[in-house]
Amino acid sequence: MEEKNIMESILKDLKLESLIPKFASEKIEPENVAELSDEVLSRLGLTTIGDRHHLRALCANAEKQHQSAAAAALSECMALFSRRSGSSRRGGRGGKRKLLQEGLRQ
Repeated sequence: MEEKNIMESILKDLKLESLIPKFASEKIEPENVAELSDEVLSRLGLTTIGDRHHLRALCANAEKQHQSAAAAALSECMALFSRRSGSSRRGGRGGKRKLLQEGLRQ
């Protein structure tokens, strides 16, 4: 899922759909929200402390999920790579043995 869609989803969950165009034009993504001051968030249209608190919480949660998914994907890639490189080494040796054995038979 793209960051824009995540931000839109978060704003919709908070019933703040009217702020989607402003967040999009300012290119605000979930990982940026924690860095924004209350003043900046207020200027963006989040006028209540509760809305700002909930927005930060949902964005932090989305960022944790994104990091977990990225870590899982990296682990999977590393596991696949280690299996492939391990099997290709064994296969490579076996291939050399076969060639040597065939050469001795001839």
